[in-house]
Amino acid sequence: MKFKEEYPETILEIVPQNSDSANASRTDLTLFSSLKHIDNDHTITLFRENLVMVFPTGTPYAHLPYVNLHDLSDMDFIMPPKGFLLRKTVEAYCKKAGFTPKVILESDNPDTVGEFIRAGLGIALVPQMTWHNAQIHNVALPVGDQECHRDLNISWKTDSKLSLSAVLLREYIVDHFWEFVRDNANKTFPMQ
Repeated sequence: MKFKEEYPETILEIVPQNSDSANASRTDLTLFSSLKHIDNDHTITLFRENLVMVFPTGTPYAHLPYVNLHDLSDMDFIMPPKGFLLRKTVEAYCKKAGFTPKVILESDNPDTVGEFIRAGLGIALVPQMTWHNAQIHNVALPVGDQECHRDLNISWKTDSKLSLSAVLLREYIVDHFWEFVRDNANKTFPMQ
């Protein structure tokens, strides 16, 4: 990570999304997704990321330029576990398409989800860039009947003063996030 190269004395602790509230309440910065753009005194939206439907190779959908989410209501879905923001996002889009997804497997690991799909165990609606590994050796198609996306945000605590390390990391993420997007854009089909 380039930040650690520039600031080697900084100690970073990454707290998983579903960790206990004692750990979550002491974090200086939080990266999270939402269905809507957020900009306020303690949150900035960094990027809007499209979601794509991922199928195993050999799917009848492979020759299509896109799929309609409402056409997939009878299919088996692989989803993140309950409580994860991505799970809530996918459920919201399925609800908008008129159905509740039939969840047959749960995982929050893109590699694992990709392997489940590759094995023909189900399909998944995943973030196009940050979950690129779920798309390797599979077929990824844009959704045509509605815009499916999530906004990636960074938020910081406001109940106390941020440490210098937290301020530097926040500014580094804000200033360099588009480098991540640019560097990963060539791994996927063009953004819609």
